Amino acid sequence: MLTHDVGHIIRDKISMVAATWGDTTEDEQKKLPTKLFIFYEFDVDDKLMWKWLDDKAKNAYKNWKCTINTIRNENPGKIPEKFEHRLDEWNWLLKHFEHDRFTRRSVANKSYRDKKTLHHHTGARPFIYNAKELKDKGEHLYFIKSYSQAYDLAHNQKAAENEVD
Repeated sequence: MLTHDVGHIIRDKISMVAATWGDTTEDEQKKLPTKLFIFYEFDVDDKLMWKWLDDKAKNAYKNWKCTINTIRNENPGKIPEKFEHRLDEWNWLLKHFEHDRFTRRSVANKSYRDKKTLHHHTGARPFIYNAKELKDKGEHLYFIKSYSQAYDLAHNQKAAENEVD
């Protein structure tokens, strides 16, 4: 729930006129805990909590920008609904997405993703949870088995066959 709310606040309340979450202004970054404090209680002295929250914000910001770029590519010339009243941000994003540095990185990252030979198949659940579950069931090589479930041969062979087609 908290992770979902972080993403929601990033999408709706945080200005998108920065290349990364770390490049956003301090005022923009303060909006996140301010909005979250309405619904959640935090120990303001808990450094691990602040690091976790910052990591979630970084991922949410990056993922939202990726989604926006995908929408832009699928609907050239159309302003997404979320940006109809945020035209200054939309115009900044258009320039950002067309900048040489962004396009070079985008092409390189796509190439790296296309070269992947192992594909993860267990979703967002951490390996350690799967390993603990296997250990509780009496599996002796629980950590290795957890890894093999995430990157099982059958799924990866099918992925490799699809790449050849």
